[in-house]
Amino acid sequence: MNTQTQRVDVPAGMHQVSKEQFWNAVMSEKRNIHPSSEKFYTNWMIVGTQTRWGWTSRGFAGPFQHDGAPTEVFAHVGGGQS
Repeated sequence: MNTQTQRVDVPAGMHQVSKEQFWNAVMSEKRNIHPSSEKFYTNWMIVGTQTRWGWTSRGFAGPFQHDGAPTEVFAHVGGGQS
């Protein structure tokens, strides 16, 4: 078990938001937004254009909190506006 916690940096051009702000923005978005999981993070893409709309710090292989990971981080391009 990994007991070290690592700092998670939000991708350039994105703004960190709370979990509630992220999901409110996803649900209010008129475009079709879907997750595209990588090993350790998830990109949220606009279907059709494949433009990255958002990002979360957890992928299909973690990191998970029981591994000592920090709380999941949420970000999107319109951060702070939702």
